[in-house]
Amino acid sequence: MVDDATTDELARWRLDAVQGLVAAVEAAPDAPVPAYPDWLVRDLALHVVRTSETAVTALRTGALERPRPEVPVAREDDPATLADAVRHSSREAEAALEDCGHEVVWTPVGARGSRFWQRRLLREAVLHRWDAEQAGGAPQAPGPETAGELIDEFFDTDIVRAFVNSERERSGVVAVQAGARQWTIDLGGGAVAIDSAGGSDAATISGEPAVVWLWLMRREQLPGSVSIDDVGGAASAFTDLIDQMNRPSR
Repeated sequence: MVDDATTDELARWRLDAVQGLVAAVEAAPDAPVPAYPDWLVRDLALHVVRTSETAVTALRTGALERPRPEVPVAREDDPATLADAVRHSSREAEAALEDCGHEVVWTPVGARGSRFWQRRLLREAVLHRWDAEQAGGAPQAPGPETAGELIDEFFDTDIVRAFVNSERERSGVVAVQAGARQWTIDLGGGAVAIDSAGGSDAATISGEPAVVWLWLMRREQLPGSVSIDDVGGAASAFTDLIDQMNRPSR
């Protein structure tokens, strides 16, 4: 994968996203979240705290099996407490990322270096800021550089799990184009290649980076249009592959 954002850039993007999420939690904790039926914004806060605490434990202990830390906040807590928990867990995660001395730690996709958590915690903050702000009626899309990095994170992690967990055979090639990059997916072989965006004989899915990333995350009411040229049905097959993803459980 590309993975070319600097550590400082990732930290800056995470801070901005966490601040937006915290504001949304404080403003409308009981707003329903469109992406997750039966979830309120307070559930998003709880989920983000749990993910951050899990990352902190893995990074600090070098755990190679999934950590199950206690979550220092409850769904029923008042908005200020929930918001403080998001802030605190985020600060703890930043410190753990900076201090991590372990070569590899547990991640949802196997043992990896701390760089995995640099990008996954960015994804958690940006995505659930969008969810929380959408629940409040005014979502803010990530900038093109952030979104490009998150698309790459998707193809480095989520798509691997999607192929592993899929019970259906699929075939065809689809090119996902965003900004200057193109991710070409061989649905039959389960492989992803990256090159410069351009002409392709494959099925194509294209658009601005933030729009494409949110589409990959299966969000609705996108901040722009996604263009789909479904050559041979490969784009539909790819959409079917990712449709069951990105639904966290409490």
